[in-house]
Amino acid sequence: MCLATLSSPLIFSVDTLLQPHSKSAQGHHNLPLTVLGGALIWGGWYSFNGGSAFAANGQAGLALMNTHCSAIAAASVWVFASFCKDRHWHLTEILNGAFAGLAAITPGSGYCFPPSAFVVGIIAGTLSWIWVSYIGPRLKYDDALDVVALQGIPGIVGTIAVGITGELFEAEGRGMLAGGSAKQLGIQTLGALVTVAWSSLWTALLMFIMKRSVGINVTADIEERGLDYVQIGEQAYDDALAVGLDLGDGVLTAKLCEAASQGHVADLQRILRSEVNLDVNGGDYDGRTPLHLAAAGGHLPAVQFLVKVCPSVRRVGRRVFVQLQLLLSLLILV
Repeated sequence: MCLATLSSPLIFSVDTLLQPHSKSAQGHHNLPLTVLGGALIWGGWYSFNGGSAFAANGQAGLALMNTHCSAIAAASVWVFASFCKDRHWHLTEILNGAFAGLAAITPGSGYCFPPSAFVVGIIAGTLSWIWVSYIGPRLKYDDALDVVALQGIPGIVGTIAVGITGELFEAEGRGMLAGGSAKQLGIQTLGALVTVAWSSLWTALLMFIMKRSVGINVTADIEERGLDYVQIGEQAYDDALAVGLDLGDGVLTAKLCEAASQGHVADLQRILRSEVNLDVNGGDYDGRTPLHLAAAGGHLPAVQFLVKVCPSVRRVGRRVFVQLQLLLSLLILV
């Protein structure tokens, strides 16, 4: 039974007791470190699955090969699906897809052959991408790391797949494609359901006890300032240094324009607070300013905020500003 199967009920059980969090349009924090960490996980997974044989034998080698096949199959699905959606090749999607493929093949890594591992990776990669892109956003649960999609869903898929693709069991335990009956498929399915129910029950109980005793939520102010600073007393970065020195004004302006186009006022505040000398009238590659983008998207709160912080806009007459508000209100209603 793959431990990744536990993640879905754990996330949903925790989310039912957590207070709502503010949504942010923050991008990836540090892409090189993301790739480094993903490579370490990917490489470590070979030892995890291969070492499960407790011997240096053929089954261990088979587990290593299946682990790689499933990971690259799922990673390919994520890359091509994301490209079809926004016409960009995302490096992070390679890692996301690989994590889904690694979780999916783990239950049967030593009990099937590479062609089956490819199929398991493709199915897990497809379902996990659909969950992240369409199902997860509609459920609106708190899962910043997409654990449900990258571990829970693939873990359940891989656990059930053992009853279909398993080929190295005894005769009565073979998968259906290897000449076995539906018995093993039923065992795997029952095992996945019991795991989901068991972990959901105990996670909800433990979270309830923690909520009543020590608490499980933080205030919005603490969340904004950062738990590292509030609870540990240390920060990863020196706030006294201007962010523009690290990223450059061009990158910050691009982030400001992106936040304005999506109407994320909290992100606009965060960016301008981190770099007080940033030119609010700076434009993107097409020369569109944050105010232009916010107005074009019909984001009235973002427009109101930018008008307050932009000196050149404040010089515009009150009458024009009121007309702009009325126009945006009508656009939102339409």
